[in-house]
Amino acid sequence: MPQEVKHRIYEFTLGGQLIHLLQNTANNTHSHEEDIPLSHRTCRATLTEAEAQANQDNANPFEQVSISDDDDELEDVWNVDANQDRHVDCYPDTKQSKDVRRRHQLNLSLLRVCRQIFNEAKGMQYAKNTFVFNCSFVMERFIRYRVQCNQHLLIRSIFMDIGLDHPATLKGWATVINKFVLKKLRDLTSLHVGLEQTFCECWIRDCVYSKVDNIDLYRKIERLGKLNLKEVTVVVCDDHLLEDRRDIGGWAGIEQLYRWTLAEKQAFAREMRKVLLAKKENVNEEATTDKAVKKEVEKKEDEET
Repeated sequence: MPQEVKHRIYEFTLGGQLIHLLQNTANNTHSHEEDIPLSHRTCRATLTEAEAQANQDNANPFEQVSISDDDDELEDVWNVDANQDRHVDCYPDTKQSKDVRRRHQLNLSLLRVCRQIFNEAKGMQYAKNTFVFNCSFVMERFIRYRVQCNQHLLIRSIFMDIGLDHPATLKGWATVINKFVLKKLRDLTSLHVGLEQTFCECWIRDCVYSKVDNIDLYRKIERLGKLNLKEVTVVVCDDHLLEDRRDIGGWAGIEQLYRWTLAEKQAFAREMRKVLLAKKENVNEEATTDKAVKKEVEKKEDEET
């Protein structure tokens, strides 16, 4: 069988998945204890991140509301309903058995068929899948373990599913971005970012953060623009922000200070994608310039001869 055909079979069998990395105890509760092994689960979402990005980009940020028989006005839209809770089924609950969890794991049995297939296909599971992290500690630990076997050099695509519930949360992500992603995943070409705004009560009452502060915090993610990324999606949601904060006194009055409208989410996502893809655009511009210069030199040489 031609090697190219075998390569496509390996890629189809071992790749093309979103792999959610977990660090859960026996009853499926998240933990930061080092003695708990990492596990994984293939994505159950019916919506790809590219589709979620398109939904966000194309959604109308305003809706027409009738305030009288003869008068209408436009109101802000907060979210894209189709994007809400798209990964809610990707994480096991405490009642699922081990057999159920195994059915949603990446099947690597192909690598155990024979030594030849193992040697030809090994590493495909790192190069052809997207690894999803919803915890900076798990992301740091996963990359650190891959470095020991040089497997980190194969990783091309990651998805950072960031639930922002406190300023300290993003600081943890900023640390892992600086120390591990930028230094260890230098060949990364695809980046998906999901920003889930679920501010904690102390942030609202005590920290007194505003929308401007939120943007400043998110800018730390833009350091990933140093990589030569070819594909970037940025989807911003606040699925449970309103319902979880109804118990905060006076939330309805301060909602405009903290919650991003859909128009603000769209604008922020466009700007962040532009920054993260800036290096790729610069490389393309330089390549175009080099070609133009080369063509001009060749033209002059032809005229001289």
